[in-house]
Parts: sequence; structure tokens; C-alpha cells
Amino acid sequence: MELVKYPSKILQRNTEATEFSGDKRELMINMVRVMMSNGGVGLAAPQVGLSLRTFVWLHDGYPQAIWNPEIRCLSGESTFQEGCLSLPDISVTKTRACSSILVGSGINGKPLQFNGNKSMTRIWQHEIDHLNGTLIIDSMSKTDKLKNAEAIRSLMGH
Repeated sequence: MELVKYPSKILQRNTEATEFSGDKRELMINMVRVMMSNGGVGLAAPQVGLSLRTFVWLHDGYPQAIWNPEIRCLSGESTFQEGCLSLPDISVTKTRACSSILVGSGINGKPLQFNGNKSMTRIWQHEIDHLNGTLIIDSMSKTDKLKNAEAIRSLMGH
């Protein structure tokens, strides 16, 4: 399993709620390995080439996984520089909610619910964006476009 980088088309596809017939634990372990070996704090299935509605993240230093996640009760606002493993050397100013509730299923199929602080809510929104085929470069300001132009050209192979 390897990290998929922009401009791979799978990063721009919406994923549908999925059931997975394979070993979810093994899949999650492999996704966590890819995330950690690339210095990330979150990783969605499309980032490893899989059209599955799932992601992993670090919560207080421990890996977590969720299937068919939904983010609810978004509140507050925080603006911060945000990067992405699939878009190396690119940083975008993003305004996101500061608190939320994340619901979905665990690898055992049982319901999960997490309450999110500012950093968790930011990670979850970023990963759910991936599941919806949205990347941080899709809503860049003119300033961010100029700042990241060379890195984007490099990823495009120009």
C-alpha cells in the first residue's frame, strides 16, 4: 500500500458508503503505516488508491479508524495553514469549524461516536473532504494559488 499523490484521479472522486468484505483490521494497520511513515495525522482511503468511505487518524497519539463517517454539530471557526500528504510542499489557508461530533462504524461494525476539539475537528473535516473528492487546492485564495504555483506545477509533471 502506497500514498497516492495529486493529480491522481481517485483523489477527486466521491466515495459511497461501503461495506468491505476483506480484513478491516489489516487494511487499517496498513493505512496507519502509510500515514505515519509519511508524517501525517490523518489519511483517507482514496489517498492509498481505495474508493472506500473510511479514514484513519491519530487521537492523542493512538491510531483510530472509522467507516462511513459523518461529521455533525459543527460549530465555531478557526483559520489555519493546512497541508496534505497527497499534496506535498503545498500549504493552504483554511477556515474550518472548531468543534464537532464524528459518527460512524468501527472496524468491528459497531457504532462509534467521538467529540472533536479544534485539531480533531480540522483533521476529520479534511479527511471527509477526501472522501467527497475535495482537495485543499480546490478552494485556494489567489494568494495561496501564487504561493503554491511551483509546487502544483511540479506535481503535475511540468
